[in-house]
Amino acid sequence: MDQNRSDYVAQVAAGYDVIGDLYFKKYTTDIPATVTEYIDAFTLRMPPGGTVLELGCGNGLPVAATLAQQFNTLGIDVSPRQVERARANVPTAKFLEADMASMSFPEGSFDGILALYSIIHVPRE
Repeated sequence: MDQNRSDYVAQVAAGYDVIGDLYFKKYTTDIPATVTEYIDAFTLRMPPGGTVLELGCGNGLPVAATLAQQFNTLGIDVSPRQVERARANVPTAKFLEADMASMSFPEGSFDGILALYSIIHVPRE
C-alpha cells in the first residue's frame, strides 16, 4: 500500500473510531428504507445458509446483524473501534479490522459480497 493510501486509510479509521456511535445511533432506531431494500434484495439472491462478506461493516448495525440471522457473515472495517462495536453488537458474525481495498480471498470464498456506503472510501483508480 502506498503512503498516500495508508494515510487516507488511517484518517478514515480515526474518524469512524471517534464518530461511530453517533453516526450509527440513528440506524438503530430509524433504518432508512433504502438500506432495508438493499438488504432484502441481496438476501433474495443468496442461497440458504450461504457465506456473506460485508465490506465496511461499521458497528454491525443494521446490515451484519440482519445478515447473520440467515448467513455465515464476515464483516470487514478499517476502524478498530467499529470492529469492536460490531463484535459486541453481532456476536454470531465474524469481523476483521482491515482495508477492504487491500484484502484478498480465494475464489469462491463467499456466496455474496455487500458494500453499502463504504464504497465511497475507495478511490476510483
